[in-house]
Amino acid sequence: PPDIFCTLGGYVYPKLLSHRESLHGFVYSGYWNDLGHISNYFQTNMSFMNHEIALHYWDPICEYQHKPNEKTESSICLGKNIIFGKNIEMIPPIMIHDKVTIEDGCTIGPKVIIGAGSKIENQTKISHSVILPKSHVGLKSEIHQSIYVKKNIIPIEGN
Repeated sequence: PPDIFCTLGGYVYPKLLSHRESLHGFVYSGYWNDLGHISNYFQTNMSFMNHEIALHYWDPICEYQHKPNEKTESSICLGKNIIFGKNIEMIPPIMIHDKVTIEDGCTIGPKVIIGAGSKIENQTKISHSVILPKSHVGLKSEIHQSIYVKKNIIPIEGN
């Protein structure tokens, strides 16, 4: 519903039950995580980069099938129309989506995912982080173990 905070467990399921609507589930044995929690979103991305989870994963930015148990430790996966500056150090694993700009002197990795349309300014260092799409990381920034959205860092504790 518009203009209210809404979660499945805190709003939708109770409403269904209070109106005597049927609610069904099923047993699932594969990997599952509630990505609605920022720390879970971060951990799932890092677990994928660490190859701790085997996902049947289609990565449209690289046009390849990432099969379960395929090693990612040495992967640098690049999308289309990426602009690289000079003297960039990339430490795998890294995934960089389409239309990303990485300026001069940046260090990217290990374990970094950069979303489409993002810009990383000169001499920035990023490791163990997820940069969400259309983010702008400023000059000489240092981002470690965080999720970065637009122009804001969300540090992740305890990982």
